Amino acid sequence: MRRIELSKASIAIALLALAACQVEERAAPPAPPSPPEPVAPPPPTERVNALLDRADAAFQDERLLHPAADSALTHYLAVLELVPGQPDAVDGIERIVERFLGRAQEAIRQQRWAAARSMLDRARLVDAEHPSLPSLYRQLQRLRDAERIRLDLSSAAVRDRTAEAADALARLGVRARQPNARVLIRAGSDVQGRWIYAQLNRAPGDRRIRAEMEIGWPPRVVVVLFADPDFAGEGG
Repeated sequence: MRRIELSKASIAIALLALAACQVEERAAPPAPPSPPEPVAPPPPTERVNALLDRADAAFQDERLLHPAADSALTHYLAVLELVPGQPDAVDGIERIVERFLGRAQEAIRQQRWAAARSMLDRARLVDAEHPSLPSLYRQLQRLRDAERIRLDLSSAAVRDRTAEAADALARLGVRARQPNARVLIRAGSDVQGRWIYAQLNRAPGDRRIRAEMEIGWPPRVVVVLFADPDFAGEGG
């Protein structure tokens, strides 16, 4: 009988302890909620728009790279720091590169080699991976190093189509037919330019003369002889 009573007492003590634990659990304050995940702040739209306005104004004023603190490139890059890949800034930087490439091509046409190299170097400074740069650098070097034979003609001789002018052009046509040759014709009109080209073609040989023509005065023919014959046919 005593052992049974002890067992009942042990059970009673255990039940009291369990009840106390349940009361403590109900009384304990709830655990604090987990902090929310940090949310990135929205893009600073006003700042971006202000920088784009400054960049566009600098571009219109030809402040493409200088002064560094207020150039179009500086402002476009500042936009990309705030919003990577921002389309207007990416497009603006591309326009800067294209502006320098256009100036380089114009300088090449005018045989201003140092100016052309300077413009290409500036374009490379903005975008060293631009796909047009390698071919333009090659074009510049080959044109700069090419041999040139120049024939100046009087306006009257071309207008009157004199025999002396025709014979001089036919003699020059021999060089113009060489496989490494390109010809630049300047004439007062398209009709005069075609006459000059026809006289060059009087030279013996079957090879087609590659020629470009521009309208201008005084009349002139330049035969450009490249070290690489393949380059003469590239249109560079």
